[in-house]
Amino acid sequence: MIGRWRDLPAIYDEVVAAINAVPGTLAGSAHQSHAYVDGACLYFSLRGDVAVDQRAEWYRAAWDAANAVILKHKATLSHHHGVGLLRAPYMAASFGAGFQVLRAVKAALDPKNLLNPGKLGLDA
Repeated sequence: MIGRWRDLPAIYDEVVAAINAVPGTLAGSAHQSHAYVDGACLYFSLRGDVAVDQRAEWYRAAWDAANAVILKHKATLSHHHGVGLLRAPYMAASFGAGFQVLRAVKAALDPKNLLNPGKLGLDA
């Protein structure tokens, strides 16, 4: 995610706390990778100790907690790695009214929804 310089300490602290509060989490942390004039990218990492049959649920819960904080601070959901399916449920909240523009562009360019269905939070 990318956030403003002034927000990065709070984003870091709150995301790490949110991830660590999810049962089964051993550690959540981040490092700053890319710097810009107005902000920087934080890459969050997490590790859990969860039974194999519960890992998908734990992983979703941890990222749900992290993304809630990221959205609260109006930071980006992702950096240059894209959104994919993991962050797709948060695209509408992240883009606000602009999400309808994205949806309209997708419908105009791909009316049969053949290109990457379900990505970017657009209907599969």
